[in-house]
Amino acid sequence: MKNPATFSGRTFDLPLETNNYWQRRAHHDLYRLTVALAHGLFSDAKSIIDVGCYTSGLIVELDWATRRVASDINPNISEAWAHVEGVDFVPGDAFKLDFGEPFDLVLSNQTVEHVEDARGFVEKLLSLGRGLIISTTYETAHGRIEGHIQDPISLDKFKSWFPCELDSYAICYHPTARDIGHIIGVVKQSHPNRDKVR
Repeated sequence: MKNPATFSGRTFDLPLETNNYWQRRAHHDLYRLTVALAHGLFSDAKSIIDVGCYTSGLIVELDWATRRVASDINPNISEAWAHVEGVDFVPGDAFKLDFGEPFDLVLSNQTVEHVEDARGFVEKLLSLGRGLIISTTYETAHGRIEGHIQDPISLDKFKSWFPCELDSYAICYHPTARDIGHIIGVVKQSHPNRDKVR
């Protein structure tokens, strides 16, 4: 292993990184909650994709799935993923991703707040798979975090990006910067008859 880390008593080989991005975040409540939700709600998933993954190691932990894909718009991080066994890295614009068959679970953590067309992004994620776990910042002041063009994000704003009702959502806070909140939403099954009347 070239970049081992241990979570819940298990050691995983994570993507290589130079700025300690994932080491600073891996134990946050948000990411532990994401892993728990994936285990609890999608333990039968055979295929999982993480869209906007950067060097997040979440997909590495979901090793019960026989097909795991990490995807990010930044092609320069391909080398960071090259040694991670069992995970295929696919660079590309999320709006242009096409894999033919839907994934059982789509993850997207802390990405939608960077996207101009947030509703279109969520709809694209739903089209990529049967289930979705997505997170973003919650009620964070605009301009506080560089690149977060959607902040502040209220619960109503978050819900407005979905063409269907959320099955569940949770709000948690940064373990050290308690004034930074995160919201995580779950759609268990995405298909046309889940659309709600607006």
